[in-house]
Amino acid sequence: MLGDDFALFLNEIPGCYFRLGAKKPNWETVPTLHSDRFDLDERSLPIGACILAHAALLSLSDTLVA
Repeated sequence: MLGDDFALFLNEIPGCYFRLGAKKPNWETVPTLHSDRFDLDERSLPIGACILAHAALLSLSDTLVA
């Protein structure tokens, strides 16, 4: 479950919250995000970067067209 104040930001500007799975294939259980055992599968980083870059380009193209 997500718990933060992101909704407050959305009251001010449009936005999106997404989660990117980064579990290592050999993990049976996933350590929590703030655990000292947490370690992400770095193969997920280019996917996340691509998603963010695509969202930024879409946002810019909407601004430039309008």
